[in-house]
Amino acid sequence: MSLFFLLPTGGVHYTVTGATINDDSTSRTCTARLTINADGTIDKLENVTTTQLSSDTDWVTPNEVADGDHDVRITNVVWTTGAAFTNEAAAEDAWIDLSVARVWDLIDTNSSTTGNLWVDFDIEIRDPAGSTVASGSYTMKALYDNS
Repeated sequence: MSLFFLLPTGGVHYTVTGATINDDSTSRTCTARLTINADGTIDKLENVTTTQLSSDTDWVTPNEVADGDHDVRITNVVWTTGAAFTNEAAAEDAWIDLSVARVWDLIDTNSSTTGNLWVDFDIEIRDPAGSTVASGSYTMKALYDNS
């Protein structure tokens, strides 16, 4: 028995698959960053290098349909003790438009002791009609170890 699936062609596909973003060092400030770009892509910064997570995990394809009419929010945030975003595009559970890149940073600058900053959270994308069309779970770690 054979099964066939017909996939739509030319349609819009939303996805946010999630990732772990980890920056660790014994000699410099550690910065873990997640950027949801207005062009439909998602970038990460870890170990001083910015890369696109994967073209397979763009928040929307084709990227040409990305516009400021889509929204993003961060939700279900769980912190290690003492951790907080150093830079956050918006507060938890607040929808913000994707007309520009939206950035969340976790930075460990603790130069005298061992740091261990960690956060788990979800990202959700909403389409122009107001429906949540994609979500994914992320972990960010900024681990400075000067011991």
